[in-house]
Parts: sequence; structure tokens; C-alpha cells
Amino acid sequence: MIILAFLSYALLVLRDKRASIHCLRDVTAALELLYGELELHATPLPEAISRAARYCSGGGQALFQNLAILLIKLGEETFSDLWKKAVQLSCGSLSAPELEELERLGFSLGRYELSTQLREIRSCIAKLSRCREERAQSYPLERRLWLGLSAAAGCFLVILMI
Repeated sequence: MIILAFLSYALLVLRDKRASIHCLRDVTAALELLYGELELHATPLPEAISRAARYCSGGGQALFQNLAILLIKLGEETFSDLWKKAVQLSCGSLSAPELEELERLGFSLGRYELSTQLREIRSCIAKLSRCREERAQSYPLERRLWLGLSAAAGCFLVILMI
């Protein structure tokens, strides 16, 4: 029973790590869609946000759905504040540097000329993609490490109790 408790904790930690990998994948896909809408169709930002909310999945869909809901308060708050709130609501599984990168994107969207916005989106996509690749590469090793250490800790505790 003790070993199972340690293993279940390890599985919870691993589930969170896998969720952050999936969230990064979904958010980068959503940003790619936003980039395409702005670059190819010159879609107004609110319409591009609602399209991203409709056609994306997972964390990307949650981000843009929350942002679309928060856009009602656009006159009361700045777009960058609304973007930051949407990121915090939707991407809680991401690490602090990844969240900061996403939040930084909100400062240029809708504020600067289109070419600057596109450059910022492309930069954010590149950084988040690198983070996702690094996490995906390290995940198998971390999985073995967490499961091995938790099983060993459980066995050690059982031996101590005997």
C-alpha cells in the first residue's frame, strides 16, 4: 500500500508534466492559426481571436475562448491585461518563463503595426516550440526517474517499518 501511494504521487507529477507538453503544443498551434489569420487574411484581431477559439483544441482553444469572453471588458481594461488574465486562466500548467513569454505577446497584439505583431507572434511560437521540444525529449527520462525513485522510496519505507 505504501509503495502504491508513492507511485500514485509520481503518476500525478508525470500527468502534470505531460499536460504542460500538450498545452504547449495546443497553444503554439493556436498561435500559428492566429498568425495565418493576421498575415494572409488581414482579419481584425477580435474576429481572429474568435476563429482561433472555434477551430483550435485543448489549451489553445481555452486561451482564446477565455480571451474572447474577457474582450467584453476591453474599454475598462487594456488588451494586454485581458490577454494576461486569459493566459493565467488557461495555461496554468506551464512554467513561469513560458507564461512570461505568452504574457509578453499580449503587449504587442493590437497595439503595433501588423508586421511587428506578426514578428512577435512568430518569435513566441519559436520559443514555445523549443520549450515543448525540450520537455518532450526529457519526459521519458523524467518518467523513469520519478517512477523508479517513488518505488524505491516506498520499498525503503516498508523495509524501515519491518
